[in-house]
Amino acid sequence: VIGESADNDYTPEQKKKKVPNSSTNSYFNSDDGDHDGIYELPNFDDISSLEEQYVTVNKPVDFVNIENTPGKFALSVHKNNVNTYILFLLLVNNKTLLNYLAYIKVEVMKISDVQQQILDQLSNIDAQRQYSNISTMLSEEIDYFVSTWPISTQCQLDDLENRLQNEDGFKNKVVNELIRVGGKTLKDMIYKIMRKVLTDTILKEFTYFGLRNKNNFSILLLNKAIFDAIRKSKFKNSTDEEIIAIIGKWLTTSKSRLEKKNVTAQ
Repeated sequence: VIGESADNDYTPEQKKKKVPNSSTNSYFNSDDGDHDGIYELPNFDDISSLEEQYVTVNKPVDFVNIENTPGKFALSVHKNNVNTYILFLLLVNNKTLLNYLAYIKVEVMKISDVQQQILDQLSNIDAQRQYSNISTMLSEEIDYFVSTWPISTQCQLDDLENRLQNEDGFKNKVVNELIRVGGKTLKDMIYKIMRKVLTDTILKEFTYFGLRNKNNFSILLLNKAIFDAIRKSKFKNSTDEEIIAIIGKWLTTSKSRLEKKNVTAQ
């Protein structure tokens, strides 16, 4: 009877369940012991960096147990220090986040440097290509002006007129070449231009307006190019009459200049 009474009063001790903490994947005991609910931190690879971070944050955290195993360790803390524990986790996670951000920043800077190098190389290639094209164009222009001018035949003059009419940009090149001739006076500049472009052999076949059964110089595109060159020079305020008179005088005296050259040559 005594045994039966004792058996009836006996209540088996129930195992305390561990309740998972979903936010940290930690566990605490539901009983009240010396350590009111043991929380376990996530695993970390570097114990020294964690301790250093902890010491600078909050000293009251109670390190009940540190288990150092290869590749991980666990830290236990009292339940009454939950706020400190949460702050500690946030700071550790923030440090990890900052490390990742610093790494990303370095990688982005590397990518930016590589992109800048590529852009610089493309810019250099483009500049070299443009320089090559300009050099080729200048070379062709110089060859043309040096090898063709002064013009001595009607065929060469016709070729110049065709290029002035049909080639885009060629007129501007001719005008710029004429501007470079320069001169102290308007008369000096026009005479130097005429001497540079045309020989007396071809000029003696022209008068400015085509009088006396001569060819009409005023209708040539070359004549217009001469006007444009003067308008872009320091003599830009000169009148059309002044320019026409000087060109006309040079044309009418071409025959006498040619005769003098022939006499000198003999």
